[in-house]
Amino acid sequence: MRYPVLVSLLPVSVLVAATACSPSGNTGAPNDATVPLETPARPKPRPIARGAAPQAPAEPAVDSKARPRPTSVKTFGAWGIACDNGAYCNAVSMAPDDSSIAELSLAIERGPAADAPVSVTIGTPGSALRRVVVAIDGTPLASGNPGDDRRFTVTGPVAMTLARRLATGTAMTARLDGRTIPVVITGAAAALRYADAQQGRAGTPGALVATGDTPPATTPPALPTILAAPLTDRRAQPPAAPLVAQMRQRTGCAADQFGPVTNETHALDATTDLVLLSCGSGAYNVITRALIVRDGKASEAPFDLPPQFGERGAKAALVNAGYDPKTGLLSSYAKGRGIGDCGVGQDYVWDGTRFRLAEMRMMGDCRGAITWPVIWRTTVARN
Repeated sequence: MRYPVLVSLLPVSVLVAATACSPSGNTGAPNDATVPLETPARPKPRPIARGAAPQAPAEPAVDSKARPRPTSVKTFGAWGIACDNGAYCNAVSMAPDDSSIAELSLAIERGPAADAPVSVTIGTPGSALRRVVVAIDGTPLASGNPGDDRRFTVTGPVAMTLARRLATGTAMTARLDGRTIPVVITGAAAALRYADAQQGRAGTPGALVATGDTPPATTPPALPTILAAPLTDRRAQPPAAPLVAQMRQRTGCAADQFGPVTNETHALDATTDLVLLSCGSGAYNVITRALIVRDGKASEAPFDLPPQFGERGAKAALVNAGYDPKTGLLSSYAKGRGIGDCGVGQDYVWDGTRFRLAEMRMMGDCRGAITWPVIWRTTVARN
């Protein structure tokens, strides 16, 4: 199954149909104004934001004013790969076609620096495993205990050997708690060759596929800098009921839709509050509109690259949204289906006038991938 992302994530008809099987739970926050309803449990957010967490610069940072230009995920056989705007590459294995789910998936990551190490994560989108042994052409190359996390990571020479053997091997197997299954290797060589090319490693000693004596590329692409607004410890006040009613009418977020009815509030800066207004939910996606409130007046929050959910042309909507006051990250995590093997995730920061895209991950193929490759990164600074 191909999961369309960015502009059109899921048809509204799919969302409405999914609401019939919503589980119950409680997503109230300490400064929520919440009406208890049947509510789907919010999925645990993916640990996205590599390179997007606020950093303390040695000298005053300058905003790059860069327009977000996410890259794309390329598919080679049963492998997907993306190299983001900073040339950080992430390849992930999938099921051979869209009619099945991979029992085991691998994710190979490598940074752009000439001496950047390789890491290989091995895991499953399904149930937890006690022991996994991976072999290529009959030779065991990596083993680990995924446990409740359903994955483990190998680094150093083991990871490099495994990645290179994936590119040259003919058959891969995995022993899962005593039973052996085949793992699709088709497309691995092409995906890793693509990574070498994007990182300037093709023909160099550090390449994963076609090594050579060519000196490696020199300087990786610089990440854009976002100068975010200073964090505040001011406590936001939930908006008054008449203002909430006005916001619901303006955004079309009716209070009688499925899911929790909330207007979670957070202070963004000294004069601005963020209101996350619930707009209904499905079986695994909670829909939210982001609004800002200043001087008792509300307006829809501006984004440099708005999140989209639903049909083309729909208003910007966050999915499974969360705001972390410690980092100032506003997150959206839209799942293409319940197991979370496809979808799109975004992290935003507030710069005083709008929300800026700090990091983005995407996986468009619903074929059992254990991670979503990064397609946009930034460095976030606060002077």
